[in-house]
Amino acid sequence: MTELNSICPVCDKDIKFMDGSIRRALMHKAKTAGKALVSCPNCCHVLVLNTIPTTGDADLEEWIAKYDSKKDNPNGLPCIPLLDPMDAKMPNGFVEHLNVRFWTPGDDTKAIPALDYMIKYGVDPVLAWAMMGHK
Repeated sequence: MTELNSICPVCDKDIKFMDGSIRRALMHKAKTAGKALVSCPNCCHVLVLNTIPTTGDADLEEWIAKYDSKKDNPNGLPCIPLLDPMDAKMPNGFVEHLNVRFWTPGDDTKAIPALDYMIKYGVDPVLAWAMMGHK
């Protein structure tokens, strides 16, 4: 499986994305206003891959190969934060229904699915919850 390197624009740390997470981001673009969203594994902020192709697997493989090359792209994969990091909200907990988790933000508003949480609050609730020491 291919790893793509980048630097998180929020926490300024080196990060790696597996091509599976990139393919998932592409799969969910219709639900995310056309944006390919991935999460920084260090700070949990949601990042947008704004140069990703949308035309098919062959173009995606070419794009992955391009950004996998340290010679062609020494800075790695370009990405930007979805929201201003100051607007991000950490999850306060979750409610489970039929084995699906719905996440509540710190202000205790209605619980929402993880993808919706990422779009609205700019944080991956699953990663954030794990980093806070919860299971």
